[in-house]
Formats: sequence, C-alpha cells, structure tokens
Amino acid sequence: MWESIWWVRFFRHAPQWLLSAVNWVISCVLMNRFVLWYGGGVPCKQYELIMKDGMTMPEYCGRTIAGVAYNSHLRTDNYFYYNCLTGVCVCVCLEGVELVGCCFLTMC
Repeated sequence: MWESIWWVRFFRHAPQWLLSAVNWVISCVLMNRFVLWYGGGVPCKQYELIMKDGMTMPEYCGRTIAGVAYNSHLRTDNYFYYNCLTGVCVCVCLEGVELVGCCFLTMC
C-alpha cells in the first residue's frame, strides 16, 4: 500500500538531478530552522545533530517515515491507535496507570 502513493514512487524512481532539485526546494520552503522550530517543534540542537550526520532534513524525514511504513503495522504494532480508528475501545487499564489516565486512554 505504501508503494501505491504517487510521491513515494516519485522519490524512489526519479532521476538524481530531479531529486536534488526537489530536496533543495523542500529544504528551503518546509524544512528550514524557522518552520521546523515553530511548526514542528524541532529544537535547534536536534537540527544541528541531524546536519552533523551528513543528511539533509528531507532525507532524514524520508528515512524515518519509510522506516515506520515498512517495519510496522497498524494492527499489530499500534494496538490502541488501531482501536481508536476502528471505534472499538476496551477499558483495559495498564498497571501503574491511574484511573483518570486510563479513562483518557480508552476514550476514543
């Protein structure tokens, strides 16, 4: 299903020169320090650590999203989120969670 999204196919199969141009535009418009801090809550030190690793922000975000998309499944890895999406909420309180927190977790 992940491979059927048009922009995923674009980024996986586009020529390198086109990817570089698109990454540059995305970096300037959406992934600059101002947007990442005020829009995404990414601290400046975290931004600097990612840059020290030799990756651009679009590469970092792409790797992170692709890793989640390929290596996790909503039904098996995100049980509570799956229940909220399907509208099936069971009140199962975890050990150590207060009753108020449990009701918050189970309200979908």
